[in-house]
Formats: sequence, C-alpha cells, structure tokens
Amino acid sequence: MQKPRLAIKIVLLSLLALTASGCGSLVKRQTDSLSEAILNSEDVTTIRQGSPTFLILADGLIYRSPDSEGLLLSGAKLYGAYASMFAENPQQKKLMADKALDYALRGACSRDSDLCGLKQMPIAKFKEQLEDFDDEDDVEVLFTLATNWLNWIQTNSTDWNAIAELPRPRILLEHILDVDEDYDRGGAHLYMGAIDGLLPAAMGGKPELARKHFERAIELSEGQNLMAKVFYAESYAKPMFNRELYNRLLTEVTRADKHAPGLVLSNTIAQQQALQLLAEEADYF
Repeated sequence: MQKPRLAIKIVLLSLLALTASGCGSLVKRQTDSLSEAILNSEDVTTIRQGSPTFLILADGLIYRSPDSEGLLLSGAKLYGAYASMFAENPQQKKLMADKALDYALRGACSRDSDLCGLKQMPIAKFKEQLEDFDDEDDVEVLFTLATNWLNWIQTNSTDWNAIAELPRPRILLEHILDVDEDYDRGGAHLYMGAIDGLLPAAMGGKPELARKHFERAIELSEGQNLMAKVFYAESYAKPMFNRELYNRLLTEVTRADKHAPGLVLSNTIAQQQALQLLAEEADYF
C-alpha cells in the first residue's frame, strides 16, 4: 500500500510546485497524468483516503483563478465523483454535490456567456441556448454539467424544488446524444437510462426507454463500462422484477475483466456493488 500513496504524494507535491511557479501548461499535463492514474487505479481504499487532498487542492487552485473553465470543470468532476462514490453521510454528500454543481455551472458560464444563468433560464430559452454548442469541448462541458446536476438532484431528492429541475439535465443529455452519442463511451445513454428508470410505468416512468439506453451504453462501451450493467440491473431489471436479467447482468460484472483504460476504478467499484446486489437478490425477488 505504501508505494501507491507515496506516488500520489510525489505527484501532488510536483503539481503544487508547478502551480506556484505559474507554469500553466505543465500544470495541465501533471493534472491530466494524475487524473489518468486515479481512473486506472484498482486500489479504491487509497483513492478514497487520498481524494480529500485532491479536493482541497482543487479549491485552492480555483480560489486563485475563479474564472478558469478548466479548473472549475476539474473541480466539478472531483467533487461529483467523491460525492457519488465516497461521501460517508448525507450531509457530506449534499455539501459536495452542491459544490460540484456550483463549479460545473460556473465552468459552463466561463466557457461562454450564453451558458450563464442556466438554472433560472426558461426551458424554451434553455433549449435554444444549446443549439450552437456542438463541438467536442462543448460536449465535455455540457456532460460535466448534466451529470453533476443529476447527482445534485438525487442528493436533494426530498426537495421538490430540486426534482423540478430534472428537465434541465435531461435536455443537456438529449443534446449530447444528438451531437455525439459516442462521447464518454455512451455515457449520456447511461444517465438517460437512469432518468427513464426512476419511476415505474404506472407513475409516468419509461422503463422500456431506459432499457434501450442501457443496452446502447453497453454497446458503445463494448461492454467495458461495467457500471452500465450495474445501472441496468438496479434501475431496470430490479423494478421490473426480472430476476433472470438482474442475476445475469450482475454475474457478468463480477466475472468481467475490469482493466479497461480509464475505467479501472469505476469497474472495481462496479464489481463491489454487483457483489452486494447479488447478496441482496433473495431479499428482493
């Protein structure tokens, strides 16, 4: 365990030194390398323990450059990931989801003034404002915003005002699918499936649309994104009482090779969740 922790500390110290000297391009390369190392780590415990340092570092960098699109989006991703994967209690989860959404909104606004004020913007204008944002960098900004918005809504699911904002991240994801459905190996399909699977059909949900989105997400990732199958099992097979599908998907996750570039950490967590869900199978079906 000592070697990974030491490596992370060395990278962080290098990043701090470069930041202090103002070498922006080198900072970006170091930040990208650090992100890649995290995403490709299967040591969930070390990443969980080390992540608060990354969050404090992100806050410090953003404090010095409060209008930096890149720093704001990186901060949103870090806080959003920690809130969804590692936050230990509801209050901590809420605080981190709040900050992640704030950074994502500010990052979008820094990207282009037409993306400022999206929370207050009428829905018709909201849709209209997205029409010209269709290149690769735009999609990254919109995807970061959409996913953190959804996480914020889920974290505040007892607040009807928060739930009322659900159409906004949905519109963002629909726009991304129109522009580039391959982005993040079909990530927009994964989140659309989660949205459509929130409610049963009798209450206005769209489980069959959810199923199609999950299957497309799996197809676009060539089966490498194991979290897509976990979402599929939990958000479609379980509420539809399809035990055979539920068991098959989760069993496939536990037996899969998790070492896909950029997905190792996510896949490791997916396998842990799949084992837990399989252990709960008899209690539900």
